[in-house]
Amino acid sequence: MADLLRTVTSSDKRRNLLVMLDSGPRSWDQIRDTLQVTSTGMLPQIKILMDKGLVRKEKNRYCLTDIGQTVAHSLVPLVRVTDVFDTLEGYLPDHDFSVLPASFRHCIGDIAGVRVTEVETAEVFEPHQTLIDNLANAQWVFGIVPVLYPSHSTFFIDLARGGMEVSIVMTRLIFNRVRDESLDELNEGLKLPNLHLYVSDEDIRFGCIATDTYLWLSFYTKSGIYDPKKELISYEPSARQWGERLVRYYQDRSRNITLDQTP
Repeated sequence: MADLLRTVTSSDKRRNLLVMLDSGPRSWDQIRDTLQVTSTGMLPQIKILMDKGLVRKEKNRYCLTDIGQTVAHSLVPLVRVTDVFDTLEGYLPDHDFSVLPASFRHCIGDIAGVRVTEVETAEVFEPHQTLIDNLANAQWVFGIVPVLYPSHSTFFIDLARGGMEVSIVMTRLIFNRVRDESLDELNEGLKLPNLHLYVSDEDIRFGCIATDTYLWLSFYTKSGIYDPKKELISYEPSARQWGERLVRYYQDRSRNITLDQTP
């Protein structure tokens, strides 16, 4: 068993081939072009996998054996997790990732395609252009709001007025500020059938916006300061679905606010 584990994990070429073949048989040309490898570098690795009974060749195409399918299917989630961590190598050491519920940390590989973007200083305290652009064509938005800037209190209400389906989770502290500073606007927003507001008594220390086109995440630093300048985004379907599940997780643990509960 240890020998098989070494075979699978000690070579990026072997690992990448197993993951690739997990989605179906491939010709040598497809393997070469997709993985950007040479015959000198890759064919010996294929032979090792064939000798271990993980890969076989049928009609000039390489495919997984029954054992190979089982191994590759288990390997894919690990590869996705390591790919995410590799991408965020310069971000995670300074930001508090532990605030995510354990079940969502354990499937962090779902946020495939994630990348770090930096917000211009002038846009830090406003819904910045990248966010606006990504919401422009969305049909729905699920969000968790960890902090409140002046224009944020009515931003999501305006989205709902435009016809978008909007579901937002706020902490108790943020909700109280919105209520105190923009009560009339809040009451008008809650009249809209497509605006759903939830208040959480938990100390949620990250931001999340998930739409049908986009995932946005932001975290506090490990020193406890919210970082509005660096954010994570992904357009991959699995990432958007992960974000929607995360928001729904907190919705189920929060109180749904209706018009008669705002005073």
